[in-house]
Amino acid sequence: MKTTTIQQRIKFKGTRAAQLYRFYMDAALHAAITGYPAQIEAQAQRPFQLYGDYLSGHTLFLIPNQLIVQSLKARNWRLEAQPSILILQFKEEEEHTELWLYQMNVPTAIAADFKKGWNDWYWKVWKAYLKRQQE
Repeated sequence: MKTTTIQQRIKFKGTRAAQLYRFYMDAALHAAITGYPAQIEAQAQRPFQLYGDYLSGHTLFLIPNQLIVQSLKARNWRLEAQPSILILQFKEEEEHTELWLYQMNVPTAIAADFKKGWNDWYWKVWKAYLKRQQE
């Protein structure tokens, strides 16, 4: 099965890296923002399930507020598909935080959908949540 790598860079204005890190790693906050169940702990070598059970895997390595490394699969991936490796890196700049996403070993046949999914199901949702918090 052919695989590819997804790379994205997203800017979140007026936001700290610690806040974005919590959006992803705090189960209650993750669920509140996305509207879907989340089981995740901010500890390495722990399993997780996000968006109900759509995304599942293990958190491999963490640097609080800076870096998340996970092994994950989506529910609709073929059984023989190997997990992908997800890296989320948070970099604070003066007026914004950049989030860099690298996801390796994504099945090529669904890579475009997955790339769009990160934007639609995470980055847009996070930005909408941040906007509501500022109002």
